[in-house]
Amino acid sequence: MKNFIIALTLVFVACGTPPKDTKLKNVSDFIVVHTPQPFEKVTGTIVIKGEARGNYFFEADFPVEVVLENGEVINHYAMADDEWMTEEFVPFTSTIDISGLEPQDVIIKLHRNNPSDNRENDMVMELPVTID
Repeated sequence: MKNFIIALTLVFVACGTPPKDTKLKNVSDFIVVHTPQPFEKVTGTIVIKGEARGNYFFEADFPVEVVLENGEVINHYAMADDEWMTEEFVPFTSTIDISGLEPQDVIIKLHRNNPSDNRENDMVMELPVTID
């Protein structure tokens, strides 16, 4: 619950810094989530839709985590819905089954795919939602 309260005050958080080879500075310069909205109530299946710059993907996907109140993590991924090898925004979708989970506040983390493991390239958008 403590983590969720912190998330309530931050709504979107960027971790790390963008790559040095770009003039873009904020996570919102790289990824935009259209659904769900922050603090939205979700049930059964979370369908995450948005747009991310091509360099947020690797091999047309990027990691997504759902962090439960007890700290447990559900690992998943988002897939590009169009050609991802571009610097422009590319639509993406992630569908995560949450049926059977108890009602609780969770954090969805959308991580930039970073196959280099270079921490300078790490980036994440956090999105708080409520499982109803």
